[in-house]
Amino acid sequence: MFRQFFLQFPKALDEAAKIDGCSRLRTLLRIYVPASLPVFATMALLKSIGSWNQYTWPLVITNEDSMRTVQLALSIFKTEYAIQWNYILAATTLIALPVLLLFLLLQKYYVQGIVTSGVKG
Repeated sequence: MFRQFFLQFPKALDEAAKIDGCSRLRTLLRIYVPASLPVFATMALLKSIGSWNQYTWPLVITNEDSMRTVQLALSIFKTEYAIQWNYILAATTLIALPVLLLFLLLQKYYVQGIVTSGVKG
């Protein structure tokens, strides 16, 4: 994702920074990193959601109930005789809140990325 994003930058931008006397590091820090905040926000959200929603790996490596993740805790509400849907739905709502809050915090970078992606030049 980063590679594709950085390939979209025009070569003239790099050449203009070089003419202005910027080193490669300064060009990266002053031009490319601030312009690439949307891709950083996207990767942060995708990696966070991927880590947050892991089920199989924590199931394999944990052997105590105190070490289980919240996704594994949902299986507590499934008993041998009945599924307690009200508890499962309430817990699922609480589990989804951190991801939703992270998205809301990073939303301005998504909007910025959408607005700047249509600009040619």
